[in-house]
Amino acid sequence: MKPKIFSIIICVLLFICEIFSQGIPQTINFQGVLKDASGNIVSNGDYNVTFKIYNAETGGTELWTETKLVNVVDGIFSTQLGSVTPISLPFEAAYWLGIAVGGGSELTPRVPFSSVPYSRMSLSVPDNSLTASKIHSGQIVKSLNGLKDNINLVAGSNATITPSGNDLTISAAGGGGGTVTQVNTGAGLTGGPITTTGTISIANDGITNAMLQNNSVTSAKITDGTIVEADLGNGSVTSTKILDATITSAKFLNDAVTTAKILNGTILLEDIGANGATANQVIKRNASNTAWITAPDETGAGLAWNLTGNAGTTPGTNFIGTTDAQAFDIRTNNILRTRITTKGQIETYYTGLSVFVGQGAGANDDLTNNENVFVGFNSGSLNTTGDYNTATGYQSLYSNTTGNDNTAIGYNSLFSNTTGENNTATGVYSLKHTTGSYNTANRYATLYFNTTGSHNTANGMYSLYYITTENNNTAVGYSAGDYLTFSEGTFVGSYAYPSADGYTNCMGLGYNARPTGSSRVHIGNSAITWIGGQVNWSTYSDGRYKKNVREDVRGLDFIMKLRPVTYNVAVNEISAFLKEDQKRDKDGNITFETNETDRKSREEKEAIRYTGFIAQEVEQAATELGFEFSGVEKPKDENNLYSLRYAEFVVPLVKAIQEQQKIIEELIRRIEALERK
Repeated sequence: MKPKIFSIIICVLLFICEIFSQGIPQTINFQGVLKDASGNIVSNGDYNVTFKIYNAETGGTELWTETKLVNVVDGIFSTQLGSVTPISLPFEAAYWLGIAVGGGSELTPRVPFSSVPYSRMSLSVPDNSLTASKIHSGQIVKSLNGLKDNINLVAGSNATITPSGNDLTISAAGGGGGTVTQVNTGAGLTGGPITTTGTISIANDGITNAMLQNNSVTSAKITDGTIVEADLGNGSVTSTKILDATITSAKFLNDAVTTAKILNGTILLEDIGANGATANQVIKRNASNTAWITAPDETGAGLAWNLTGNAGTTPGTNFIGTTDAQAFDIRTNNILRTRITTKGQIETYYTGLSVFVGQGAGANDDLTNNENVFVGFNSGSLNTTGDYNTATGYQSLYSNTTGNDNTAIGYNSLFSNTTGENNTATGVYSLKHTTGSYNTANRYATLYFNTTGSHNTANGMYSLYYITTENNNTAVGYSAGDYLTFSEGTFVGSYAYPSADGYTNCMGLGYNARPTGSSRVHIGNSAITWIGGQVNWSTYSDGRYKKNVREDVRGLDFIMKLRPVTYNVAVNEISAFLKEDQKRDKDGNITFETNETDRKSREEKEAIRYTGFIAQEVEQAATELGFEFSGVEKPKDENNLYSLRYAEFVVPLVKAIQEQQKIIEELIRRIEALERK
């Protein structure tokens, strides 16, 4: 059903009387009853209503509009027109109000405004409209002695009042002269008859502070030596009464100014002259306690330490401390902070069982018994609740907040660690960027780029330098495990690291050792000419742990396909493939350089004539026979080389011998059969 306005009531807020200072309200109170098309009161709730003001009952021009939610209770609603869009109409003509509910068409008829809104015109009053009869008695100020009654002007003696239009002239009339013949004794004055030679004297203490105008007493008013103590009332002379630089010592008799004559706080330090005093002297009472005198400072600036420092000190003679076998305490805010014991121990107090030495060291520690030791500029500066940490060096363990059990020694060591724990970093920049845990780094820039990796151990300058998020690596030696990233790797020897990124469980032992894949152990470099020991290498071969055992080893047919050869090894080319000459200098820069010892070893090795097989040919022979021969190690990627396990050739050789033996035995049997014929 379409709602309609059944009843409309319009009222206007009372205007404030002080319209000239506060302005007339720009809203109109409006109240109505909202019913549906059947004449029933609508349900309680909020309704969207649009109000418009026109200059005609129908048609006309829309002069103002606003839309708002109105709350309807039992069909009745109230609102203020102009609370959303201010009404600026002058209300000097007839206006009609149009109303629409919920986006519907405007209700008819429009509502004409009654006279109340037009009271806004009270802002202006026509000329000559206010007469005496219009003003209520007592509403206009008409008296100088209150706000009521009439004002009567009465001329006193020797005065006349002359009105002229809007002007009122008050004049003094002429009076006769007279002679003062007597002054009675009063406050500050001694009375007596006045004659042609008589004087009026001022009693002692007669002039008080209140009797003098500011700056009224000048030097010209005072005869030298005429001011005595009796002439001054206690506290009567203040700085405002005396013109600057007016009174000099000549104006006073000796002892004229006493303590009682000087207002407290009047004499400042700069008002006191030296009067013969010299440096490092003080004012003290004489032995008879009758006067102040100057004397040497026996316990002051000459022997004490000034807050701004001392000059002319003698080491061993001048010091800060005690001379009575007692500890020396240093306090802040009257709380003991540092104590130097009689044994020379430096103790700190109220630091949460922690020690902080250096500007900014432990600056944010919450001092809740964290038991940290931070030594150095900004060492452990951001630590809050982390405990059992030790950091020594410029900004060591700087970013740590809640990490525990860390040790950082060296410039910027463990700088970025925040929550990592149980890390040990010894050396400049060691573990600088890590937030991981359980890492150990010793020497310059070890584990430098590690961020979240854990359980890594690096010992040697630049060792494990590029490890970031990888875990469980161990590197010992200059630049060991450098350049590349890997996990579960072990590298022992300078420049020992994998030949490519991403390997796991690899090991390089020796100078320039370069593992070429995961789960591989590389011993030595390409220049090595001998690897050995007293006994042979052993391989696990326990039958309890062998599965899928088959007797499908190829023998003579495989051996007969092999091509034994002699050859020389291109050692320098293998070295280049393995990047053995890639080094890091002392400044951390990557360079390529050949060690002279390596160069000679490679040349010697290239001259050696070796016997063996070509790995690719062995692989082909096995493939042609469908034989899975484990003696060939195939490259897993472009970073690997073919290799042979020569010990694996024993198995097909044994098989070949067994096959040969069967042939021999068959031939023997045949020979014996022929011989018996």
